[in-house]
Amino acid sequence: MPPALRGRLITLEGIDGAGKSTHLPWLAEFLAQGGRQVWVTREPGGTALGERLRELLLREPMAPVTEALLMFAARREHCEREIWPRLEQGTWVLCDRFTDATYAYQGGGHGVAATLIVLYAAALVFMQFTNAHLFRTPGFTEQPEWSRPLATGVLLGAALLVGLESELLVSALNPALQSLKISPIFVGLILIPVIGNAAEHASAVFFAIRDKLDVTLEIAVGSSTQVALFIAPAMVFISLLIGRPMDFVFTGFEISAVLIATLLIAVISRDGHSNWLEGLQLTGVYAIIALAAFFL
Repeated sequence: MPPALRGRLITLEGIDGAGKSTHLPWLAEFLAQGGRQVWVTREPGGTALGERLRELLLREPMAPVTEALLMFAARREHCEREIWPRLEQGTWVLCDRFTDATYAYQGGGHGVAATLIVLYAAALVFMQFTNAHLFRTPGFTEQPEWSRPLATGVLLGAALLVGLESELLVSALNPALQSLKISPIFVGLILIPVIGNAAEHASAVFFAIRDKLDVTLEIAVGSSTQVALFIAPAMVFISLLIGRPMDFVFTGFEISAVLIATLLIAVISRDGHSNWLEGLQLTGVYAIIALAAFFL
């Protein structure tokens, strides 16, 4: 149990890019000007052992339970060696992340991923079975030019080729990032989706030219929904199976980009019509997000 404490512990929580590191020096200076003794620290870290554990946590893949136990070990050392003695002396301790971050990174991230996968499965059941009548579109008079086996074979072959292309792209990614000095956020958010989804984009444009807006939206919006609600959460659990755990915590910029995209799609598609100005506006918003990602 900690001793009787006369100081104060203030923790700043938030995702990467939220401004914790920016506000900590300002807050420390403000408190110091008020005559208080201030000490600034971070988690994981704050002690020699904590800093070594921080390097392990950031660089080495490990099971979620192992990660949580190392976090708590670093925190106990931090409290015993630094935080509690300083609080007992009356020092105000400012800490970059503490308990709340543990709940988010070592606990909540996996729960969010599981919840999104359940929601995606529920959406499929809703659209394909329980309320399929709401999503039926008028039939078309076109006759298929290819037989079903031929169309299936071409689709499968194209999927395999795209998978091979994606593998080559990923293998060349790290050398390209090091030589070109491009922001990883820009590459992951802009370049890879544009290149990897080239066939999908071409299909959406093709159906839009033929005035089949429903199919165009299913291709453009449906694939994004699939990635957000299924692919990304599934990668969290796949990473656990292969021994390279990844979290499901995003930066403020990434969350803002998703929010803006969702609102724009909802507003523009609500009336069931589109025109060239709306298309230009969507392209402009995409360009703004791309420029912001490039300079991050």
